[in-house]
Amino acid sequence: MIKKVLHISLIVIISCSSCVKEETEIPESVLLKSKTWYQTINDEIPIMSSVYEYDADDRLEYINHYKGNTDTMHRYESFGYNGEHNLETRMKFTYANDSLGWILTDSTYYHYENGDLIREEIFYPPPNSYYVSYYYEYENSAVSQKCRYDNQQIAYCIVYEYTDGISVKETRFGGTDLDVVNGYITHSYEDDKLIKSEKYTSQNNNFQIITFTYDATGNLIIEESIETDFTVVAPIAYVYRYEYY
Repeated sequence: MIKKVLHISLIVIISCSSCVKEETEIPESVLLKSKTWYQTINDEIPIMSSVYEYDADDRLEYINHYKGNTDTMHRYESFGYNGEHNLETRMKFTYANDSLGWILTDSTYYHYENGDLIREEIFYPPPNSYYVSYYYEYENSAVSQKCRYDNQQIAYCIVYEYTDGISVKETRFGGTDLDVVNGYITHSYEDDKLIKSEKYTSQNNNFQIITFTYDATGNLIIEESIETDFTVVAPIAYVYRYEYY
């Protein structure tokens, strides 16, 4: 369910903002060790790899990002938690140069109500000085709507549809009155596991397919994105491989 996925996906951080990744569910009994990004399924040299570190309570503490197949770390993220063990802060840093060292690129703050995530605030420091926020609404203990604001101006809303408690469709609305369909995503499952997500334009053109492969114990090990319509500007063909502790 999306409500569960929202909490778990804070552990499985995905880089490509144009792709459907918040719905990737990792079993709670295992801890993600690394995520490696390749251009295609047959590539052996990665574009980037991410290594996950946890605290004594098995809460995600750091994500370290490395260039290609090297030990050169160029970005990292740190995470903080509140008294209820809910994720409270996420800070992103990048290495500028030997003189400036590590600099903060953005900071995210999570707000809860009765244990449910209701608001996300992302601050980009000067010279960008940008502010993004996400607001969540729930119905029957599952997220029904997620809206994004840029500098306090509404950007879009996503409406979630469910079948038997499982997210099957996300429709994105934009426009001044949020009455324009900008596109939608459908999800397919097998044995209650997400196996495929498909992205469509507002004209019902399928332009991206994302497939998910699991090992014998049910852990996600491969996520592959395929472009199906090259006239649409947005998606990137990619492959993510996951390893666990």
